[in-house]
Amino acid sequence: MVSDVFRLLANDRRRAVVAALEDAENDWRSVDELCKQVGTRTNTSPESAAVELHHIHLPQLEDCGVIEYDAASESVRYYHCELVSKVLTAVETSTTDCRLG
Repeated sequence: MVSDVFRLLANDRRRAVVAALEDAENDWRSVDELCKQVGTRTNTSPESAAVELHHIHLPQLEDCGVIEYDAASESVRYYHCELVSKVLTAVETSTTDCRLG
């Protein structure tokens, strides 16, 4: 489980998805909202984010049980996980504290 969390959060777009879901007032987000937020957080277009989320990142997060992705309704349900939250916080903190260059 720990190695799965590290693998999932090693990618900046998956971290952006989880961070956006962590910030949500409820456990659901539309894919459109996530695409906009991921695009903003990763400096990519929402269109590019949409393709990657649909084909790569949301299925991987779902396979590990972090989310439920309903392609028909274009919505994502987040299943809070303390380990995921802690690793995300640690990665975001270390990324902010250890800027290269």
